[in-house]
Amino acid sequence: MLRRILSEHRLPLVVVIAGLLANAAGYLVVVRPLAARVAGVEGQRERADRALKTAETDLASARAVVAGFDRARADLDRFYRAVLPADLNAASRMAYLRLAQMAQEHRLRYQNRSFAPGHLRDSGFDTLRVVMDLEGSYEEIRRLVFGIESAPEFLVIDRVALGTGRDPAGPLALTLELSTFFRAATHEP
Repeated sequence: MLRRILSEHRLPLVVVIAGLLANAAGYLVVVRPLAARVAGVEGQRERADRALKTAETDLASARAVVAGFDRARADLDRFYRAVLPADLNAASRMAYLRLAQMAQEHRLRYQNRSFAPGHLRDSGFDTLRVVMDLEGSYEEIRRLVFGIESAPEFLVIDRVALGTGRDPAGPLALTLELSTFFRAATHEP
């Protein structure tokens, strides 16, 4: 029966078999390489998407760093203008007058005071160092030190020496060494 079917329907069977072979050859020669190429392109697209997301994250981080740098620069400039004395005269007025007022407010008596301007190498800043010898009670001294630390003026307490005065039963002797800083005259903004 198989022979009869093969002999009577030979031409359609040859066409079908030839079509199947052509389909298989077309799949192997055209479709499969294109499918592999599409898969490769998909992989490249996925890698490109990941690289794009990484680049966008890096860009956002870089922009945040630049914004932070700009804020820090603005804050520093504001600090230079609003907090630091502008020059030696302003620093002297602040140190001389303001410290004298604070000592008087806290009922401390001056024994001696001295001022010494200086320069901080390689910084663009000059300094004014102040040494004050005062007398008063412990509570008055404590309030003065707190007042200096919490004052809006930029004064740095470098050293505090506390001891008895000339009379051991009398007021305490306080030696304060303070500094303030200002832009050097040769500094270009």
